Amino acid sequence: MPANDVITRRNLILAVASAAVAIDSPKLSAGIQGKAEEARDSGQQHRIDERVTYVATFNPNEGQESSVEKILREMASSTRKEPGCLRYDLYKASGTPTALVLFEIYTSEAAHQAHRATAHYKTFRASVNELLKRPSQALVLHGLDVVL
Repeated sequence: MPANDVITRRNLILAVASAAVAIDSPKLSAGIQGKAEEARDSGQQHRIDERVTYVATFNPNEGQESSVEKILREMASSTRKEPGCLRYDLYKASGTPTALVLFEIYTSEAAHQAHRATAHYKTFRASVNELLKRPSQALVLHGLDVVL
């Protein structure tokens, strides 16, 4: 398998770092803060250290890149409406032309489990796997020193 078709651990770390830098932008930070305020105002308070972040990579089969991207975009649209979702962003990995990366932040592990129980998640999992070179890979992050 050509090296440029495989997302390496280094590229994954760079994708996480790039996503973290993006969160520092005022516009994106305002979006996260707004979601947190909505959760707080609706009685769904959470401590910041309960948040959980996922970085998931998808390597489509040759010729399936646009299909996988379409499925991931649809998933993003549905997931962003979930009450426990703070971020759900789709990226194209730099240096790995076909790899797609989801950057997800949930208010808690329970919110992530609720996400996995939705009909749109189950439909997504059933449709995307056959389009991938290998199963998606996820990196789970728990914040140690995170600023919103």
